[in-house]
Amino acid sequence: MIDWRLVVSLALATALIAGCLAYLMAPPWQVQATKPPPSPIRTNVQADVVLNQSAQPPSAEEKAVTDFEAAADAILRKAPNTQASTVTDMPLPAARIPLPRRRPADAP
Repeated sequence: MIDWRLVVSLALATALIAGCLAYLMAPPWQVQATKPPPSPIRTNVQADVVLNQSAQPPSAEEKAVTDFEAAADAILRKAPNTQASTVTDMPLPAARIPLPRRRPADAP
């Protein structure tokens, strides 16, 4: 006697494998644009337009930012090619470095 559960499961497995193979073997879909994308909007700012930023004195935060940037630039000008302190001539530790132990399960 034929076990129908086995027949149904084999049929489903066969259909699944056939579907996967058909999906993987099919060529990719070709998508074509119906019209070209719109050109980017060009904004022409007139050269004679002056923004009204110079009317306000710079705030304390803006002053601090400019002072910080000036100090950073001065430091970088003094030592332009410095690296972080990496010691390359130091040998690697030969001893075994212990790993941290697991916390007990009841500890919070």
